[in-house]
Amino acid sequence: MSDKAKDRKLQKEIIITLVFAVYLFIYMTTETMINASSTDYLEKSTHLAMYYLDQICLVAGFIAFPVLWKISSSNKRRTAILWIVSTVFLFMDFVLIIFPSSVGFTYLAPVVNVLLGFIGGATNFFLSAALFGTENVGKILAVGSSISFAFQYIVQILAGNDFLLILMIVSGAVVIVILTRRSWEWILLECLPSGTEDHNFKEQKKVIMRVLLLTCLVASFSIIILTYYDSRLIRMMVEGDLKTITAYSWPRLFAILGYIIIGVVGDKKKGRYTHIAIAIVMLWMLISPVIFESNPLSNINMAIFYVATGATMCYSYFMFWTVAPYLKNHGLVASMGRILEGLVGVAFSFVPWGLMDTKQIVIALIAIITVMIIAIMYGSGIESPKTDAGLSGCDKECEHENENDTNVTEGCREEIKAENPTPQAEDAITAEMLSRYNLTERELEVLYKLIFTEKSGQEISEELYISRRVFQRHVASLYSKTGTKSRVGLYGIYHDVSMSMK
Repeated sequence: MSDKAKDRKLQKEIIITLVFAVYLFIYMTTETMINASSTDYLEKSTHLAMYYLDQICLVAGFIAFPVLWKISSSNKRRTAILWIVSTVFLFMDFVLIIFPSSVGFTYLAPVVNVLLGFIGGATNFFLSAALFGTENVGKILAVGSSISFAFQYIVQILAGNDFLLILMIVSGAVVIVILTRRSWEWILLECLPSGTEDHNFKEQKKVIMRVLLLTCLVASFSIIILTYYDSRLIRMMVEGDLKTITAYSWPRLFAILGYIIIGVVGDKKKGRYTHIAIAIVMLWMLISPVIFESNPLSNINMAIFYVATGATMCYSYFMFWTVAPYLKNHGLVASMGRILEGLVGVAFSFVPWGLMDTKQIVIALIAIITVMIIAIMYGSGIESPKTDAGLSGCDKECEHENENDTNVTEGCREEIKAENPTPQAEDAITAEMLSRYNLTERELEVLYKLIFTEKSGQEISEELYISRRVFQRHVASLYSKTGTKSRVGLYGIYHDVSMSMK
């Protein structure tokens, strides 16, 4: 890969990291604001009930995104939905911050959580697509979470300035909307395995489904363990009105450590040891079997809790984002971690933990971790579906065909020449593009359609009177020759060439 290609890859990963950080900041800020501020306006029993209702509403939002995405086949319609959802979310969030009231936290907060879940579903979908085949997913999650947690703690906890908080939420939401508005230009979604007509991943189908099942089990077991600590902590917060104990103090920053642990392990050996890492973190939690208000080490207990929380969230993002691009329900699977967190968390919050003594709780937690370890041992050797870092779904398709026919490249070129070839390029930029990257004229024509229009792969292939398979070959060839794998990357290359001609 050339130095310029490496620079473009780095720029893309930085953008994705910042987008994830902004989304996570909005999520945490909104959730913290709703849960912490409502204690002054709701009765203790009502507050606890609303907390669990808000979690269900958040799950509904995550599920709503892939449903509406599938129903709305038009990019313009999808863009309009994203803008409407974001606008309503901003308005309602603004009202909750400026005019807090029992009515607002009872009726507006659930709606805000639905909209927040929808935005989260969109973010998970687009980022998992953009990161398909990337080797640094774990590092992106670790760095993005570090930025988000640190910034949220400084702005909301230390600053305590409502205007500044509003400014951060608005600016962050606007950034997400702007990026997701043209998210289908980040990567050609049709070139993901889930977007191709012939996946050519039949031999990996069983592996993919086993990885998905194991991830769901491990994530669910981890959430069950965390549910006890979370339930205990929430009840203590409600009973103490956030005065004697709070989940929003400095121990919250230890979630960063959890993200880092899983992020670093996840990038090694294609995520092979990620399951083992999360099991070890859960075992480590047994150091803090209970959180007592009177315990002088309660802050340390909370720090341990947040390490495990961060690790569980990073595990869910990493594993589900890795598997999602292979499946037809891409949008749903990409957000599965958050969905499980809400559903499993709420379901097991009704377990009468308060009626159990410390010994019984420790035994229960050990039993859950034991089942988790057995599941991981049964699935030993399972790793993320095999992908090459530089290849997209279209590249994999071409690679598979090349194994069966060594003359496929020349055959494609002959087919290209026969199908309405374009005239010789006349301008200097076009000539330089043809020369620098050894492009064919048809590849250059496809390139221009990708970077200067918002049309889908199907629309471009129909306009150029070529089949989808031929179109995908051109895209794979463009990505291979230019060292990039997104529409934005292709545009960046064209821009570099045009600037060098001046």
